[in-house]
Parts: sequence; structure tokens; C-alpha cells
Amino acid sequence: MTDKIILKKEEGRLNITFNNPDKKNALTSDMYSLASNEINKAESDLSVSVIILSGSGGNFSSGNDLFDFINDPYNPSVINFLESISSSSLPIAAAVNGVAVGIGATMLLHCDFVYSSPDTYFSFPFIDLGLVPEAAASLLLPKLVGHKKASELLMLGKPFYSEEALEMGFISKICPEKDLLDEVNNLANLLTTKPRESLCLTKKLLCTEEESVTDRMAREHQKFRDLLGTKNTQNIINAILNKKKNK
Repeated sequence: MTDKIILKKEEGRLNITFNNPDKKNALTSDMYSLASNEINKAESDLSVSVIILSGSGGNFSSGNDLFDFINDPYNPSVINFLESISSSSLPIAAAVNGVAVGIGATMLLHCDFVYSSPDTYFSFPFIDLGLVPEAAASLLLPKLVGHKKASELLMLGKPFYSEEALEMGFISKICPEKDLLDEVNNLANLLTTKPRESLCLTKKLLCTEEESVTDRMAREHQKFRDLLGTKNTQNIINAILNKKKNK
């Protein structure tokens, strides 16, 4: 069933498209496995600087394929996929439209950029399914939107749309449906012009768990010094200095 994931690698971008449109891109164990394998491989592929997630047929993802899930509820492919996106050092951008439900919504908490069409429907229906949130949503969502709002979204399963998602910081930007993929690709193209190592280390700093200000400053300073000694950074700085000398 590998055709249910469409892969395209070009110009520094790895595009992963969920392709199960008859079920609004409900995710199966095979889809999780292939996607996580590709994300993990991209870590050591220096030709890839950005990962883009999207869905075919006008929807991002309606969550787990319940038929697949019920038949094999302990399949490790789901957690392997979530670990791959949460631990990836590469920037991850999502182009979201139609529906983003269940894991289709919680995985967005691990994306660095989320662009959405105006009418996208978001929902965390876990309690109504007799379940609890996954993808560390119970940890990450309160940090993002506050405890009370997270309680409303997770305990009531209250759906919301792009405007509200933007207001509470759940998404980065609203784009017209027809321009959505172009906007995300433009973002990715901009990111690919940045030094890959600097991008990855900056993301790592952003995603680190809470620590003291002094500890954070020390770690930032160390990473800053490490990068300062690399040939790539030195070339960038020298190019800037040369431009200034020639003015």
C-alpha cells in the first residue's frame, strides 16, 4: 500500500503526501511506517533541508484508519511515526486543508510551520472515542494555548476552524486554498537557502524542554561557538565582510 504515501524529493525538500482520499487520508500502519522511514532517512541525507507534510484530495488527514487500528491496536508504527516527527532535527512544514482530526491534528504540534486553508476543520475527538490524546498533546497543547483552552479542546472535543487556530497560535498562517501548496513550497525554498546545520541546531534549541535561563544561554553560546568555527559559517561571514569592504 505504498501508493497511499506519495514521496517527492527535489531542491532540498522532502514532500510526504498522505494519499488515502477515499477516507479523507485516514492513516494506516503501512502509511505510518513508510512516512517514518523516510523522515528518519532524511536526517542523514544532506540533500534534504526541509520536510513538507500534506494530504491529497482536499484533506490533510482524518486521523487513524479505525478499521486498521482495531485490527492491530498495538502496532508500533504509530508511535514510531510520532517519534520520527518529534525527534527530527529538520524543519517540518505542513500544508493543511479540509480536515485535520485526531492524529491529523496532534501531529501538527510537532511541526515548525503550519499553513492552513481558511475553512480547515480541526478536532481532537479522543475522549468521544473512549481514548486519551496522543502525540504528547496533553503536554504540548496546554503550553501552546493555555490549560483552560486545552481542556476545552481535549476534554470536550470541541472542533475549531482556521481563524481560531491562528488566534491561539496552533497554526502559522492562513492561505487561500488554491495557493496553499505554493505558499508552503515558497517557505521551504526560503528555508533551503539557510545553512542546514544552523537550522537544525536552532530547531533543537527551540524544542528543548524547559531549563533555566542561564543554562539555556550557556547551551546557545556553545552552539554559537561551534557553528562559528565551521567553514560554511565563516564563508557566509566573510562574504558579508567583503561586501562591506567593497562599498
